[in-house]
Amino acid sequence: MLSENPFAYLRLKSSVYLENSPKSGWYSFDEGGAEISVSRDSDEYGQIFEWGLIKKLSCTAPHEFGAVLGTLVHEIGHHLHRLLKFKDLARFSQTCLTPRHNACSRYGMINGLEYFAETFAAYIYFRPELISYDEVGYTMLESALEFMGVRVNEYDPGT
Repeated sequence: MLSENPFAYLRLKSSVYLENSPKSGWYSFDEGGAEISVSRDSDEYGQIFEWGLIKKLSCTAPHEFGAVLGTLVHEIGHHLHRLLKFKDLARFSQTCLTPRHNACSRYGMINGLEYFAETFAAYIYFRPELISYDEVGYTMLESALEFMGVRVNEYDPGT
């Protein structure tokens, strides 16, 4: 799926701003591209994962580079969500309406787009916890990925 539908652009930058506010990353649904900040404050990584309480999943990375990778995974989630929109607008709309009160992070509670991207990151990094704490989100994501023919392996830090 991604090989046939690559990012329009993927920029690693020293800092990323959206509406004059610093961001760890940004995805353009209009263009299908992303910008990711490679510099992080110390409170943006090394955080203990607590379901629904963590600011965003990339903050659970043990170091700055891991946080950058976590943001990339989040932005890939946005990209897959965008591809779903073009493939089946009704299914995309349904994912945006999924209740997000059990979102894995505070950022995932903002709206349906961030919920999908953070749920995708949880699917990669914290799949057992996702199944346990947010079965609705897990099922929503599994259904969307299966519909698009996307198979995603769980992250294994040993590989």
